Order: sequence, then C-alpha cells, then structure tokens
Amino acid sequence: MKDGKPCENKIIDPEKEYYKKKLDELSGRILRSSYELSEQSNNVHLLKKGYQVISNLQKIIETTQNISNIYKEVVSDLYFYLQMDRTAIFLPSVIKKEFTPIYIKGFPDDCAKSIKEKKIRIPDKIINEQKSVIVNSQTLGDNFISLFKKDFITPYFILTPVIVNKEIISFIFGGRMNEVKYIGYSPFDKTYADTFESIAGFIGAWIKEFKRQEMVDNERLRISKDMHDEIGANLTHIALLSNIVFSQPDKENNKTTLNQISHFANETIEKLDEIVWAVNPSNDNLKNLIAYISEYAEYFFSRSEINCRFDFPVIIPEIRLSPEIRHHFFLIVKEALNNVQKYSFAASVTLSLKIQGTGKKRFKFIIKDEGKGFDSNFILHSSNGIKNMKERMISIGGSFGLKSIIGKGTEITLDFQLD
Repeated sequence: MKDGKPCENKIIDPEKEYYKKKLDELSGRILRSSYELSEQSNNVHLLKKGYQVISNLQKIIETTQNISNIYKEVVSDLYFYLQMDRTAIFLPSVIKKEFTPIYIKGFPDDCAKSIKEKKIRIPDKIINEQKSVIVNSQTLGDNFISLFKKDFITPYFILTPVIVNKEIISFIFGGRMNEVKYIGYSPFDKTYADTFESIAGFIGAWIKEFKRQEMVDNERLRISKDMHDEIGANLTHIALLSNIVFSQPDKENNKTTLNQISHFANETIEKLDEIVWAVNPSNDNLKNLIAYISEYAEYFFSRSEINCRFDFPVIIPEIRLSPEIRHHFFLIVKEALNNVQKYSFAASVTLSLKIQGTGKKRFKFIIKDEGKGFDSNFILHSSNGIKNMKERMISIGGSFGLKSIIGKGTEITLDFQLD
C-alpha cells in the first residue's frame, strides 16, 4: 500500500496486457491456420474436379476416337465442374499464331455466332513460354489482355495451351464474370493453372498417341496397297508366264518367257526390299535414308551406261524422319532417277546433299544430270510424273524445284525443313 491506496492494479495491468497480446497472437495464428486450411481444402476440391474432368474424357476416349468430341466434352466439363461462366477451345486459323474459338459454351446466345468468327493473335511470349495465361484482379493488363477481355466479354480468365511435340495445337479457355463465383471458391490462381494444365496435358498426350496410331494405320494401308498393286501384279504375271512355259514345247519361245519371269521376279524382290526397309524403325533417320538411296542409285545405274556420282557430307547427322517422310522422299528420288535413265541421254548424274539451318534441321537433296535438258515450263505443266513428285514433296512439308536448260541438263532440288 502506498499513500493508503492499493497498488496491485499496477501489477495486474501489465499481466493483462501480456496475456492479451499472447491471446491475440494465438488467435491470429488460429485464423491464419484456419484460412490456410480452408485454402488447401479449396485447392484439393479444385484438383478433384480437374480429375473428374480427366476421368470423363477417358470415358469419352474409350467410346470414340474423334478429336471434336473430346473438345466438346472439355468445354462442357469445365463449365459444370470448374464453375466457369464461359469456356472455349481455340484452334489455329490459316494465319500463323492466330487462333479462333471453335467450340464454346456459356456465351450469350445473341453473340455466340460472332464469337466463333473472332480471331485472336497470340503474342510470341505466350507461344514461346507455352504456359497458362492467368488474368485475375492482380494482373497488370496489356494490349493482348485488354483486347481479349473486350472481344470475348470476360474480365477474368485462364488460357492454357495444349501442346503436342512442342507445338501448340489449341488453347483451353475458361472465364468468369466475377473473380470469385461462390463463397468458398478460390479466385483464379496457380492451382487453377495447374488444373487446366493437367487437363491440357492429358488431351495433348492423347492427341499425340492418336496421331501416332493414325500414322501407323496409314502406313499399314499403304503397305497393303503396295503389296496388292505391285507385288500382286508381278506375281500374277509370273504365274501366267509359268503356265505358258509349261504349255508350249518351243524352247526358243520359252527362253523369252523365262527372261520375262526373271524380270518380274527381280522387280518383286526389289519391291519387297523397299517395303521391308520402309517399315523398319531403325531406318527412321536421314543418315540411313541417304545410305539406302546411295545403294539403290548405284545398283540402278550399274545396268546402264550412266555414271552415278555422289557428293555427300562425310558425317551425316542422324536427324529423325518419320516412315511417311522416308517413303515419299525415296519415291521422289526413285522417279527422278528413272527419268534420268529414260530421257536424259546423260553420261553422268550427280546426287548431292547439303545440310543447312540452325541445329542442322534443314537439308537439300539435289539430282543433277548433264543430259539434253528440256523446256521446264512446258514439262511442269504437262508431265504427270513431275506433278506427282511435286505433290509428294508438298505433302511431307518440303518444296520441289526443277531447272532444266536444253543442251545442258536438268537439276532437281528437294528442299526439306524439319520442325
């Protein structure tokens, strides 16, 4: 007691302040923990919804092999399961880096048609980074984002690329009119991006496998056609000529017929060799393609008076080529060599290879003879063989060049750029 007054309040008050402070800190930690727990719960809920979308896609894939149906399911599932107001799949237009919404859901009926007609040019940064674009309340706008918001009437959105073989083949779009649709749902953040990217990754992996299987099926169809058209025809000839030999006693005539049988048999062996080479996966590279062309050309011209020369690099990179590219490329070269033998009257022909471009992904194959030449303008428009070679080269993403000067010879250039 001091001056007749109790002094214990001076002791109690600091204690109250201390425990109040500790209680506030504890309450804050509890609130933060509660918020973090709620946030984690939302994230888990979101990832579960993403898994549900992928599960639905898997079921669709089991019943259909149609890419359009897959995309339609995506826009529908994103709308329902991930609580999007608007969803879309953007596919490439004819102009590079330009995409247009083909499959859409949630847009007002009066503007749905005009939405499908819109085209948006994707900036190089997005194309190169190949990551999701997240637009929320914290996003700093740029020209692309402002234009996208305006054109597609959506203030908050995620745009995620679908990637196959390092190339963007489409974009998945999900948008909201309000950043948080319902209480308890997180705004757009990294978890949304992860969910969208998981879905996009699943679609990309399936499309890659789908295209691979499609290529295998096309290759099988081509082989069966070759077997039927060429080998089957040759075997029929051999069978018919053999019957003639057995039915006619004239030995002199039999000699001619036997020569024909030998010719068709050798042709059949060559064709079978080409088919076996084409389907062998160990030959799916530029080095083996050039080796096979060299072997074929050397044997082909050994039966003529034309001298075949080669001008190839000492080291040829093992650039991977698909069976389709190898097959078409070889047939173009084969047709060109056949034309040299039939029409050029050349003393020699030179086959050369030039490797160009960054990463040695571009090459030129040149077939040059020193024959009589011809009017290239006339031939380009009148020769089916030349047209077929050009069309084949275009079909595998290359270009076909032909130069010919009467009296000086002909040069064919096959220019190919790998992705």
